Amino acid sequence: RIEVQAQRTLDQDSDALSDDELLAEFDDDPEFERLREARLQQLKDGMLKVRELRAQHHGEYTEILEEKEMVLLPTKSTQPIIAHFYHKDFERCKIMDSHLEKLAPHHFMTRFVKANVERMPFLVDKFGIRILPCVLMFSDSKIVDRLVGFEELGNVDDFKTERLERRLAEKGIIKLSEEQYSTSIDQRRNVFGRTGTTNETRGPSDSDGYESY
Repeated sequence: RIEVQAQRTLDQDSDALSDDELLAEFDDDPEFERLREARLQQLKDGMLKVRELRAQHHGEYTEILEEKEMVLLPTKSTQPIIAHFYHKDFERCKIMDSHLEKLAPHHFMTRFVKANVERMPFLVDKFGIRILPCVLMFSDSKIVDRLVGFEELGNVDDFKTERLERRLAEKGIIKLSEEQYSTSIDQRRNVFGRTGTTNETRGPSDSDGYESY
């Protein structure tokens, strides 16, 4: 019925109908009302999901301080997780931090966290973490990918955030739209409606390679 109503409306002189009159054509249509209610429910469900993820710090780059919390995080989360295992004294870990902090607000459906290896002895041994920085990617409670050091990023300290972003997207841990793929991260609007970033990416450091832990 709604298709017939739409066609009848389009067959009329559209210039003679206001927006209100066009909507009035559908006001008494039960199928249109059903679709409208379904759409409103979809929007409400989406807003609830966003609030739930926001409460779980999605859109932020946060630190996990307790090893128990880091152990449980992949099993409790219904969304992918990117976890950076770092050492506070390693320059390349600081560089990785700056990039991940930029990326987190642009990939709301993925949780971005970091964990100090000095606080995570069990996980360091369990995951075989020997070189830092080490970025582990979790999905469905399992490690599906890992990025160790900067070798896959050109083995330079001044790589672009977009290069890291594309590497993280290889296994679907983050999703890249066509617009995201083709534009600089500083030109995009993030999930909070802001463009650009206040964080400066570090340039080349004195580090001459990987840092072992």
